[in-house]
Amino acid sequence: MKISFENDELRDSCCLYERGEEAFGPFLANIVFNMLAEAEAADNAVEWHEILVNDLLSCGADAFQIAVGPDYIANFVPVGRKYAVGEDGKTEWSSVTRLKVTAIWRR
Repeated sequence: MKISFENDELRDSCCLYERGEEAFGPFLANIVFNMLAEAEAADNAVEWHEILVNDLLSCGADAFQIAVGPDYIANFVPVGRKYAVGEDGKTEWSSVTRLKVTAIWRR
């Protein structure tokens, strides 16, 4: 999958190790980097959800949240035009191949 970010600051915190350490500390920076590597290795959102197991906190119609270590939560939304939406208006997560990280916040 392809991952994008809500803004440059969030991207830098997730993709540049030094910025990640400043934002989350070294332990959580490693978790963030590994989380994004797993997402990029998956073919679609459902495949990644299966890898996340207990870290997938909620999955709604148009967003999902995952635990980032014990202290943070990350929010993801589908992006692009190539994903399907069911008749009920809910995202068909198996069709999602592009995600955007919109926020990572402390619980």
